[in-house]
Amino acid sequence: MSFSTENDVQEIYDLAENSSVKAIHIYDSELDGFKTFQSQHKIVEAAGGIVISPSGKILLIERLGKWDLPKGKMEKGEGKKEAAIREVQEECGVTELSILETLPTSFHTYEQKGKRILKPTYWYLMKSSLEEELIAQAEEGITAAEWLTFEEANQNMMSSYNSLKDLWERSLEQIQSSQTL
Repeated sequence: MSFSTENDVQEIYDLAENSSVKAIHIYDSELDGFKTFQSQHKIVEAAGGIVISPSGKILLIERLGKWDLPKGKMEKGEGKKEAAIREVQEECGVTELSILETLPTSFHTYEQKGKRILKPTYWYLMKSSLEEELIAQAEEGITAAEWLTFEEANQNMMSSYNSLKDLWERSLEQIQSSQTL
């Protein structure tokens, strides 16, 4: 569905609120009407990464009973890449990270304290020079942080959140080619 006016934005929310779908996922921020949609929300920016180990394993976390990717809110004045590396380090205890490529930005909406939030998450494909023991950041609700084979990670991401599933599918070629670096 496309939108260009405030009434169209409300229609999208009405559809979401009156169906089993409780989230709106945006795949292209260049669409006509995105600025109108964006204006109806408080923007909360986040950054994170898909991390590949030296042996080609992929870092996933488990949060709230679902497999997820490490990410978090950007701090004031912080750059996107800096935030992505900091968040991966904080949430998983992994060090010696480098950014290989920029991945697609994901967007999702939610409501918090009666306000609509639009959360763009800036994603990066990263490489760790170590396959160290991971430490899940419990205070962020992370119950596991694991290095998984591509097959395990792929299977787990297919049952993750829709916005992450879409990011994963859109990034598969980049992920697979980076496993041999």
